[in-house]
Formats: sequence, C-alpha cells, structure tokens
Amino acid sequence: MKVYHAHGYAVRDVERIAGTQEWKENSRFSAVFSDFAQAKAFLMKKFSELLHEICARDIVLRQNGKPFAELSEKCQEEYIADHIDYALIVSEVDEGAADGQPLRIDRYLRYDGADRKRYFVYPEKKIEYRVGNELPAAGTKFKAGDLVTYCGTPTGYYHETVLLVYETPHIPTDRTKPWENRYRLLHFDLPEYYYDVGHFRDDTLHENDMRPCTEEFLEALKEDGAQDLLLPLQAMIRAGKMTKQLLRETLNKKFYSPKSGGGR
Repeated sequence: MKVYHAHGYAVRDVERIAGTQEWKENSRFSAVFSDFAQAKAFLMKKFSELLHEICARDIVLRQNGKPFAELSEKCQEEYIADHIDYALIVSEVDEGAADGQPLRIDRYLRYDGADRKRYFVYPEKKIEYRVGNELPAAGTKFKAGDLVTYCGTPTGYYHETVLLVYETPHIPTDRTKPWENRYRLLHFDLPEYYYDVGHFRDDTLHENDMRPCTEEFLEALKEDGAQDLLLPLQAMIRAGKMTKQLLRETLNKKFYSPKSGGGR
C-alpha cells in the first residue's frame, strides 16, 4: 500500500542567510493522501495562500506600487527566486516495498508544480535523481579540470567561490534508473571575500547546478591573483596527477591574495 505525505514550508527569505527567514505559525504544512494528484494539489494551494500572505505585507512590493498578482510572469518568478524560501515535497511511502526497492520517494516540486528533483530513499542510502538524468548527454557536460560556477538556487555564499572539477559522475548503462549526476569539486573561497585569505573545500554538485565560468569571471580571477593558484591544480587534474595525498594537502592549505602582501 502506498501513501502520499504532502509537506513543506514557505517563508519570506530576507537575505538567503540562515536565521533571516520570517517564520509564522502557518509557515509549515503537512497532510497525508492516498493519491499523488491530491497531495500535489494540496501543496500548490498552501504555497499560493502563503505567497499572497507574504506579498500583502512585503514592503518591497508596496514600494513598487503593484500587488503581486499584477506583476508580469517574469517578475513574479524573479520575486519568488529572490525573496521566497520554500520546499514542496510529496513523500511516496510504499509500506510493501520489496527488497531492492526504495522505501520512500521524495518528490520536490517547483512552486508551479513542475518536478525539481527526487530522492530515492533505500535502507542504506539516498539517491538524488533529477529530470534530465535520463538523457544521453547527462553526466558529460563537464570534464575534470573545468572551472565552473554555481547556478542553482539559493545561491548563498556560492557568489564568493569558484569551483574546479576533479571527478566526473559515474554514468550507469541505464540512465533511466535512479543515479546521482553529481561532480566532485574543489570549492575555492575567493580571497577578496574572506579578508584576503582563500582556501579550498571538498564539494559536490549536481550537473544542473553548474555552469562554465564566463570570460568576465575568469578575468576577475586573473586580476585577483586567484588564477595563479587555480591553473597549476587545473593542469594536474587534467593530466590525471591529482592524488589523494595532494588533494588532502590542498584542502588543508590557506592561500593569501597578492593584495594582502603575501600573508600575515
């Protein structure tokens, strides 16, 4: 027997920083259904209600002089992306799941009802699967050594980082089955945002949340001196010489911007 647990939240997100969200008593919602369509309809209704509540008291919109409903579709989408933190989830729970089958499938929806991603939850693991993972080119958009930036939402501190691909996804023979289209990355916090000190962290991102660095961004890295740190690592990764030991040493180092005078 399957049940569909619809749950989520919607809040005004001031600065995309933890602790700045404006939570209310009704910000979270939850209900259980025997049908996916009913569970989805419940989430769409709750999100719409909360969105209009938030907009009615939003000083940004009042200064704009237009109620949310009168904004263009593009402006509505931009407002939600910039000012609304939300999750709309239908958890499909199969109480009679056979061995090897997921115990639960968490379907994350966009505010308009479109699929965002799914998590297949097994007894020992959880696999993220997104729309597009089934396509022949999935998992091949980037290669080891590519410099990329983050393009998902919310952006948070990713505005202050550059990402260097060092491991590409393992692509299964059958892309229609649940698999994780995620890349392993060296996540470099740019020195200019961290008191002239930068450092690498280990990171993973789905292919859909990554895009190539623009020429303007690469030029900014060059001017800041960050490319002097990134290019040798990029060359080693492309040559297949990034060992586990070298990776550990890289993750433990601090790097000083030339603007800081070479250290402190």
